[in-house]
Amino acid sequence: MYIPPVHAEERLSVLHQIIRDNPLGILTTAIESPNHPLILSSHIPFLLDVPETADGTLPNGILRGHLARQNPQSKVLTEALAAAARSEHGPHALELPGEVLVVFNGPHQHYVTPKFYTETKPRTGKVAPTWNYSAVQAYGRITVYSDSGSAETQAFLQKQLEDLTLLGEKEVMGFTEPWEVGDAPESWVRIFKKLIVGVEIRIERLQGKVKMSQELPRGDREGVIEGFERMDTEAGKGIARAVRECATGNSRAARRQPAEPGGGRRTAHPPVHDVQIRRRPGQTDPQRGSGGNCASSHGHHAAANPAPQADFDGRSYVYSREFAPNATRFEAILSSLLNGHAVSYSSGLAAVHAALVLLNPRRISVGDGYHGCHEVISVVSRLSGLQKLALDCPAESLGEGDVILLETPVNPLGTAFSIAEYAQKAHARGAYLIVDSTFAPPGLQDPFLWGADLVMHSGSKYFGGHSDLLCGVLATQRQDWAKRLFEDRVALGNVVGSLEGWLGVRSLRTLEIRVQRASQNCAHLVSWLQGALIASSPAQGSEERIVQTVLQRIYHASLQDEPWLLQQMPNGFGPVFSIVLQSETFARTLPSRLAFFHHATSLGGVESLIEWRAMSDSRVDRKLLRVSVGIENWQDLKDDLLQAFRSLAGSSD
Repeated sequence: MYIPPVHAEERLSVLHQIIRDNPLGILTTAIESPNHPLILSSHIPFLLDVPETADGTLPNGILRGHLARQNPQSKVLTEALAAAARSEHGPHALELPGEVLVVFNGPHQHYVTPKFYTETKPRTGKVAPTWNYSAVQAYGRITVYSDSGSAETQAFLQKQLEDLTLLGEKEVMGFTEPWEVGDAPESWVRIFKKLIVGVEIRIERLQGKVKMSQELPRGDREGVIEGFERMDTEAGKGIARAVRECATGNSRAARRQPAEPGGGRRTAHPPVHDVQIRRRPGQTDPQRGSGGNCASSHGHHAAANPAPQADFDGRSYVYSREFAPNATRFEAILSSLLNGHAVSYSSGLAAVHAALVLLNPRRISVGDGYHGCHEVISVVSRLSGLQKLALDCPAESLGEGDVILLETPVNPLGTAFSIAEYAQKAHARGAYLIVDSTFAPPGLQDPFLWGADLVMHSGSKYFGGHSDLLCGVLATQRQDWAKRLFEDRVALGNVVGSLEGWLGVRSLRTLEIRVQRASQNCAHLVSWLQGALIASSPAQGSEERIVQTVLQRIYHASLQDEPWLLQQMPNGFGPVFSIVLQSETFARTLPSRLAFFHHATSLGGVESLIEWRAMSDSRVDRKLLRVSVGIENWQDLKDDLLQAFRSLAGSSD
C-alpha cells in the first residue's frame, strides 16, 4: 500500500482498534495451483488476538477466521498444506511458508470534489479530485486447520465459532442476551465444522493509512468538512467527522487508546492551548510575571530511581545540567508542538553537533544552507573522518547509518525542498534524514509527517521571537534516541540556560500569532515585488519601473509551483525571502536607506530585518539581501522598500 508519511498511522494500538471496529477483512493469497488462479481473495470476518508479552511491548497480534471448504481459496490452502507436509516442513506442518495479506477497510470512504477546496481552488486553481478513506493491511504467515478428524482442528474451530458469534451478537448487534453456538443442536454444529476450514494468521507486518484531507491547507480542510456536512447524508456526516477528528488528532480509534508520545499524526497547525497554558495538573503558572526558577542547584529529594536519565517526575530537581524547572517546561511545550520528544541546547549549532554525536555517520549529504552547520561538520570531520557529500549526491553514495541534513526552507533564500523525496532517498539506503526546519516553525511545517528522523530548530529565531535568547532544539519520535540525547547533553554540558528557558516559555505563548502575521506580511511583500518585477513595459516613474531598475530576482517558497509544496507547507511559506539587486553597490546601500527594516543578522524576531548576506557568508552572491519579515503593518514595510528603491533608482540615473 502506498502510504505518504502524512497519511501513515503507525500506532499499533490504533491499528488494532481499526481492525476490531471493522472485522470484515479481505484475505488475499498468491499460491500456485494447477486447478485455480494464482491470486484469490475472500471476504471473511476476523478475530484479533493480542497476547501479552513478558516485556510489556505490544505485539502485532494474531488473526483468526474460517472459510467454506468449497471456497477455491480453501482448496488451494489445503493443497499447499499437503505439499508442505511432503516437503522439508514435515508431515505435521500446519503453517505455510508464504506470506498472505488481509485488508481491513475503515468505516468511511468517499469521493472528494475539488469544489470543496475553498482556499486553493479560487487562489491557484491547482486542484484535483481524490478519495478519502482509511485502511489497515496485515501481512503474515497462515496456519491452516483443514483436517476435520484432528482434535487440534476441532478445538480451533469450536473456539472460532463461539468467539465469532459473540463478536457479532454483542459487539456488532449490541444484544445483551446473545444467541450462542450452544443454542444450536450439537449434531448440526458437528456437521457445520466439517464444512469449514480454519485459518490463523501470525501478523508480521501492519500498515495503516488514514487519508482524511490531512495533506490539505487548513482552509481546504474546512471546506471539505462544510461540503460533506451540507450533503446531509450518513456517509457525508461520517467523512466530515473523520476529517475534523484527523485534523485535531482525535480520531475514534485514537480516543479509545492511551497516548503514545511522539506517535500521533496531525496537521502542521499547532493548537493554541499548547503554547498558552501548558502546565502540569494542579500547578499554578510559576513563570507568569517572574523570571521563573533560575537556581543552578537544588536540594536532594528521595527518588525511586536516582539515575538522572530515569523518568523525571517534575519535582526532584538536583542540578541544572541535568534538569532545570524552566528548561523542563520549555521542552514539555516544544514536545507537544513538534510532535516528538524535544531536547533543548545552548544554541542551534550545539543541536547540530548533538545530532551528529548521536548518529555518528561516516558520510553526511548536505546542501549550501547555513554556513555554521558546515563549520560544525568540519570540526566533527577533523575528529572522526566524517565525509561531506553534496545534497544532490547519488543515492548510492550513502550507506547504512549515514545522514542527509536537509535545510528547508533553506537559508538565506527561503526556498523549499521536498522532505518526502529526501526521506525516501535516505531510508532506501539505510541512512537517516535530519531536517533543519528553523525557517518553518510549527504551524508552517511538520517534517515528521514527511519522513524526517530528527528535526532541528535554531530556537534563537522563531521560538525566541524577540531577538533576546540563544538556544537550539532537537526533536525525535524515538524514545531511545531522546534518552541518548539527554545523556549526551548531561555529559557534554551544552544545556540551555535557565533564563533562556524562561524566555522561551514566554515566547512560545505567542508563537502562532507571530508566525502567522510575519508569514502573511512576507507573502504580501513577495507577491507585490514579483508582480512588479514581471510587469511588461512599465511606465516611467511607476512602482513597477522603479522595482525593475533596482531588483533582479526574488527567492521565496511561495514562488515555487511544485505540487508537493502546498501539502508540506499548508499554512504559509515562511517569513524569510531573499532579493538579488542589479548591482553590488545597490545591495551594499539599500539597508541604510530603510527605516522599518534594521540592517542586522539573524531572523525570526517581531521586528523586520535586512542583511547584506555577504557580510556573514562569503559563499553567497554579493548582490543578495536576506529579508526577515516581522509583524509590522505590511503596507508600511512596502512603502519603506519602495522609497528606498526610488532613492537607489534616482541615484543610478
